[in-house]
Amino acid sequence: GRVLIAGGVNLGLPPSKTTEIYDPATQSFSPAGDMPFEAASHTASVLPDGTVLVAGGDVNTCPVTQHVATFDPASNSFNASVSLPERRAKHTATTLNDGRVLITTQGTGTNNALNTLLLFDRTQGSGQQIFSIPNPPTISTPAPPDCVMTPSPLPCGSPQ
Repeated sequence: GRVLIAGGVNLGLPPSKTTEIYDPATQSFSPAGDMPFEAASHTASVLPDGTVLVAGGDVNTCPVTQHVATFDPASNSFNASVSLPERRAKHTATTLNDGRVLITTQGTGTNNALNTLLLFDRTQGSGQQIFSIPNPPTISTPAPPDCVMTPSPLPCGSPQ
């Protein structure tokens, strides 16, 4: 399948809202529609219908955003969606079997960790807090460079 490359940041520059599609079959890049917001440190989750939910991230106008948008690969365009109930960046988002997306804790742009988990349901157009963690961690340790972060763990160094 094709790969969506959305947003990001170059050192010293503000986050971007541009997107591209990489097609491994042709080993080529092509432009796609811009996201409705600039973002870095956001998540992109493939939904069961093939659309991609982009959530949160660091932005240029505010340290962290609550924005949500859905990318439609058939039209190569984004649709803005409702906002998350809390700002998120450097979080994780996992698509569940029923199509909802579990969004985990992380910072709000001030190195503070949030203590809630959110469950986002695109069919309902909303996200809701489902769990509060009494003492969230304030620093996360990055995975070693040879590890792949996936919903199902792979041992470090194993082929993808």
